[in-house]
Amino acid sequence: MSRTLMHAEQIIKLLGTYYNIDCSAYRNIKFQDMNDFIYFSQNKNKNNFEPLDYIPTEKEFIKNEPLRTLIISILISDSFAFMNEQTLISADYFKSKLSKVQDYVKSSYPSYTPAQRALKVDAIEFLVCQMIGLRLVKEIRAQNIPFPFEKISQLDAASDLKDLQKLLTQIRSGNAKLRPVKFDSSFPQDMAGAMLSRSYTHLQRYAVSTGRRGDANHSPISVWSQDNMTSMFCGILRQKAMKARRATETLDSYQFDRFSMELTPAKIRFELMRKYGVNQSHPLYVGVLIHFLTKTYNADIKRYLDLCMGWGDRLVGAFGAAVLGLERYVGTDPNTSLESAYKGLVDEHQPQGFQSFIYNKPMENCTSAELCPNNQTNELMYTSPPYFNLEKYPGNNQSHVLYNNYETWRENFLYTLIKQACNGLSVGGFIAIEMGNAVNKSFNISNDIRSYVSKCIFLQGLGEFLNTRGKISTPTILFRFTGDNHLEAPFCLPTTEATSFTQSSDEFAAASALLDMSSPIFQDHLTDDTQEPLSKRSVDSGGNEENANVKKLKPAAMRSEHKISTAMMLVKKGFLSIKQTSYLPPAEPTDTPGDIFTFPA
Repeated sequence: MSRTLMHAEQIIKLLGTYYNIDCSAYRNIKFQDMNDFIYFSQNKNKNNFEPLDYIPTEKEFIKNEPLRTLIISILISDSFAFMNEQTLISADYFKSKLSKVQDYVKSSYPSYTPAQRALKVDAIEFLVCQMIGLRLVKEIRAQNIPFPFEKISQLDAASDLKDLQKLLTQIRSGNAKLRPVKFDSSFPQDMAGAMLSRSYTHLQRYAVSTGRRGDANHSPISVWSQDNMTSMFCGILRQKAMKARRATETLDSYQFDRFSMELTPAKIRFELMRKYGVNQSHPLYVGVLIHFLTKTYNADIKRYLDLCMGWGDRLVGAFGAAVLGLERYVGTDPNTSLESAYKGLVDEHQPQGFQSFIYNKPMENCTSAELCPNNQTNELMYTSPPYFNLEKYPGNNQSHVLYNNYETWRENFLYTLIKQACNGLSVGGFIAIEMGNAVNKSFNISNDIRSYVSKCIFLQGLGEFLNTRGKISTPTILFRFTGDNHLEAPFCLPTTEATSFTQSSDEFAAASALLDMSSPIFQDHLTDDTQEPLSKRSVDSGGNEENANVKKLKPAAMRSEHKISTAMMLVKKGFLSIKQTSYLPPAEPTDTPGDIFTFPA
């Protein structure tokens, strides 16, 4: 047999050819499309034994009846009546098969040393796990077993929200047993509230594919019915078996007492989501961030804007943060398949007195009136946008569909998101963006955000929270909107850099330039397209140009097109400007993160 142990098809053929056993149930398995099973021995080779020498061969399978009987029982004769919504492989069944592996090696190879027996048990164990995985795939098809969605009752979902609110109340009072929030560290890890959002959106979440492993067209639901599930079943069972052997001194027997040996749908869901699925945000992060801003910057966060809702996790987080004084949530999501899920969350679980405004449309199409309902701006915009093409959300209005190359996506979606955040914020409001990287690692989305923000004089970088999910770093970049489209002081950039910046930006990206004709950089009158002066420069009585005042003659005449044109002209000449009116920097924060955070270029 193959040294890679890719021999499931060989075994099926042997059973039919040599022993006239009906294996027609496995006829639809496409063995040639399945991944190879690579054999990794857990045994340390301390005695100059080669683990590959102990892999069962075709000759051993034919001549050794106990081994053949064990394999036939798994593939053909066992009833698998234990399969249900809670169990795919029962602990008793799996332990009985592993015990037979142990007994088979002891009786068939009495002259082996303990080290040799350990190697033989290791190899046969791997074979048995493969066969159980293959039988599971066959049973899933034969019994038409659907994807094992999590079953969450409304009672459990409501209780989950209460747990989140309780935890945030403890954080506010300083009684929570969680790590404190600070820059250059991750948010505290707790999934309170996530069950509630999952209960409404899991049908859609499990159907979305991710390109994280190059499997852009594979989702947990689509993989469930594929032949390669054999490999996943085998891998999970193999890990359980190896743990049970590592608990012994000689590794040639099993110690089951301390280990969970069953294979459950919950474990399969977890592994499928880890490998093929989309990330779920922590609802706790919303309240944790609000508490941090309140404590560090004396902020009063009552209205929260989420420009990329995702799967409702931050909506649930906003419900939880009601105990911290949050009163309103505004969210946008182009995924129309989630419209009923969001409505259900709001109708069934929105706290009393809380307001939610949700728009099923691309965030770039939202008006200022939609972002700021009742003409009330928000104090916080916190979101986690799509990582370009990493996760393929459904619908033609998704950003990866509308802007299908990175440069176009960056200009028309990522930078527009920052613009829309500013459009929806009050002066001094906070912007927090959690962002990982795309499939193509040459695209560094986080660095593009940092670079963009550093060029916008009306945005002040504050710091980052360095969240890590497994080996994937998803920093949350925090900055502040410090202006509202009014020019105060000039700032100069080299012409080449300014020109490069504006070539791919709209009027808001160039917003560092002129949007109010009141700049002291002008020596002459400016006119709009009616040829009437917009403003003129004057000096104080002492002739001091530094204290020069600017008289506005006709602000109403400044049409948008003219302002944009003037802004672009000035920036191309190297001028940027600070936009600042009523915003004043806060007093020294209690937990000083540093007055100004410098973003790397």
